[in-house]
Amino acid sequence: MKLATLRDGLPDGRLVLIRDDLTQMAAVPEFTTLQSALDDWGSAEPIFRAAAQAQNDGSAPHAREYIADHLAAPLPRAWQWLDGSAFPFHAALMQRK
Repeated sequence: MKLATLRDGLPDGRLVLIRDDLTQMAAVPEFTTLQSALDDWGSAEPIFRAAAQAQNDGSAPHAREYIADHLAAPLPRAWQWLDGSAFPFHAALMQRK
């Protein structure tokens, strides 16, 4: 099972499931973004496993050609926490020769 984010003009893109042989991709309507799937992975996993099986069997609805150039970063707007408190120490170290 391969998950990817398709560029669709929205900030978070559109979650797609990639066929194992990398020939097709298809959206899974229950989850529109990878973040939403990760947030509820307990519910998402069985849905994705069933969709992956259907896709690999050739019975996935709305499958389209897989084009890697149409994909974005997996989590285009990933949550992060940045800490700059160590910067003064780092700057002092960089000044030493």
